[in-house]
Amino acid sequence: MPEVVKDVAIEPGYFAISQEVLGDYAGDYIVLSLTDDHDT
Repeated sequence: MPEVVKDVAIEPGYFAISQEVLGDYAGDYIVLSLTDDHDT
């Protein structure tokens, strides 16, 4: 886990980031879960 992720992943809840910094938080793979009732 990258250091930048450790700083925000320990807290409960969620953390919103922009696409500009997504690479700082992403690993080798990004898995998205979509449902039929949400736009893609």
